Amino acid sequence: MSIATHRTSVRPRFWGSAPSRGVAGRAAGAGSRLMRGELNAKKRGLHAKRGNGSIFPALAAGILVSLTVGSMALALGGCASAAGGRLALSAPARQKILERRLGERAKGLPNLLETTPEMVGFALRITAGFRTSQGKAQALARAIVHGPLRVVYDAGVNLTAVEVFESRRANCVSFTNFFVALARSVGLEAYYVDVTERRRYLRRGGVIVHVGHVCAVVREGPDLFFVDFAERTRQQAIARRVMSDLEGLAHFMINEGVDYAALLGMPEHGGKSFVFADQDIERFKLALAIAPTFAKARLNLGTAYLHRGRRLLAEKEFKWAIKDAPRFSPAYIALGNLYFSQKRFDEAIKLFQTALKRQKRNPFLRYKLATSYFTLRRYGKALSAAKTALKIKPDFADAHHLIGIIRMLDSDFERARIRFARALELDPALEDARVRLLYVDSQLFPQGQRNVGSWRHSFRDGSPQRELSVGQSLAESHFEHRWRR
Repeated sequence: MSIATHRTSVRPRFWGSAPSRGVAGRAAGAGSRLMRGELNAKKRGLHAKRGNGSIFPALAAGILVSLTVGSMALALGGCASAAGGRLALSAPARQKILERRLGERAKGLPNLLETTPEMVGFALRITAGFRTSQGKAQALARAIVHGPLRVVYDAGVNLTAVEVFESRRANCVSFTNFFVALARSVGLEAYYVDVTERRRYLRRGGVIVHVGHVCAVVREGPDLFFVDFAERTRQQAIARRVMSDLEGLAHFMINEGVDYAALLGMPEHGGKSFVFADQDIERFKLALAIAPTFAKARLNLGTAYLHRGRRLLAEKEFKWAIKDAPRFSPAYIALGNLYFSQKRFDEAIKLFQTALKRQKRNPFLRYKLATSYFTLRRYGKALSAAKTALKIKPDFADAHHLIGIIRMLDSDFERARIRFARALELDPALEDARVRLLYVDSQLFPQGQRNVGSWRHSFRDGSPQRELSVGQSLAESHFEHRWRR
């Protein structure tokens, strides 16, 4: 399964851009690439409940300030319109839109950007003496992390601006809520930004986590100044897209649908599967009601349905996510995984190949492509894809295991043994590799051959357990049951 989430670490980063050129400029330099629209850029994948986060080490002390070479488009005429309306909304305007979309449910939604007199007074004191938007934004960012507030990163929270001020804790969405609220209280033109980064992929509890990120941007005339409470984001960001306040709320709600801290605490290998509760599914649906074309919410909703065995509903959500956001590669991966589980391998391969255009360094995607090729007996391509996965993630036990199986089929028992042994070293719970290691040992060391019955093993394949013996059938048995969640 796939899921999307956001991330952040403790120290803020602050940098600017050269003047933007109208509606459809492109960002050059600093690894940042804008497409079209509000600030347009690519999106990405899975979100989480009480923690938006990705986890990055803290920066060196101080806020990094640098200028991006090139131009960035920001379709912000005045307060500017984005797909579906204005980017920044007053509380009454926001409530009116939400009531139209949600009815009575709108009354229970949090106001992420609400401020108190104490918060406004704090922001005014911190920015006093600064005349430019850049100076004020930088002063606020420093005060939040290094100054009197000293807000710390906490992956286990998902908070409004008022809650951050009171608790001094935040994840990346919470940090952004807090900064945007304070910035607007002193007259700055501040917005949410959805950041696409060079991906960081995790596997926890049978779920592939696509770690996302949110930061803020301040505009002063034609200039943009990004404020980011995360480590290394500037080096890793490949695209940024300004979001409306409503989409910021949708991000917040989707984070309420996955307990990110609990998910990250699960082991990569073995252990229990991650469980989506009924209320999690309702939060994903609520995020979609707030922002109907929010592909990340559809990805998470489809993943939750798939976890419940509701495959038709999952397929529908994944397809809608692709339709709403054709560049959103995690949706292609999720639909490919579904087709793989249904033995629609050719269709799965096409989807994985499409996703690879944007996620070349996703080892789990490379592995899924390798297993699809293997199942179709296209062993050369399977071997190539598995090797590429290992180049990206050298400690990937399943990829070592798959290469070992391909070597065993080719009667290259010595190299097969090395791969099986390495897979077991990385994941001692990988019993399939242990059985195959016994088999190749029997071929390499016939004098010490044991009774063949000791190599018979019960393999889980999503159906009732069945006995498989060694040899060709053992090599071609379903060896990646953990992926069929």
